Amino acid sequence: MPRKKAEERMPVISMHMPEELLEEVDGLVRQGLFPSRGEAIRFAVWELIREKLQHQQPQRVVANRKKMALISFHMTRKALEVLKSLTEERGVTVSDLVREAVHRLVRDVAGREIVWRDESELRVTKAVEDVASKINRGGIIEKHELYSYLFETHKLSYHEIYNKFLPKLREALQRKNLVLIENEVGDFVVIDIMKLVKERKKVVAHA
Repeated sequence: MPRKKAEERMPVISMHMPEELLEEVDGLVRQGLFPSRGEAIRFAVWELIREKLQHQQPQRVVANRKKMALISFHMTRKALEVLKSLTEERGVTVSDLVREAVHRLVRDVAGREIVWRDESELRVTKAVEDVASKINRGGIIEKHELYSYLFETHKLSYHEIYNKFLPKLREALQRKNLVLIENEVGDFVVIDIMKLVKERKKVVAHA
């Protein structure tokens, strides 16, 4: 499913972000590490949620209001629910958490960019073999969990994931008669083609 259609089903969040931090995010997009500002922010938020803030009070990114930019982006309902629960636990706002998530992303990506660009094809190939061997014949793969795994274990950038890894993974799965598609919320669904054909034949036989 195209990303735009998946985004249309997500709630929209509007908040203020320091212009300097936003420029850093746009820089990651220009480098090809993420396809858009919204995708970068969503990835950052899921990383923050996954770490559960490591049971620490989040570092608030404070800036002069004159240097803050108002932005709007789509966020999955699941991520938004977890963010709201974290605000109650930590005594902060959703905006605080998002700013902290983006701040961490910019910091971490800047430190790994050089590593990512070395032996890219080899890392992508190993990642495809790894993930393809773990995928069940049918089921849902949460995008943020897959990307976090690729980000940490195989040191893949978003650009490598989207432009190299996913096309090669789809090819590898097709050889197993499996198809990888995106559902309405942007997660991946694995479809067993042979199983689907058998089920359709049964329906036709009983019609």
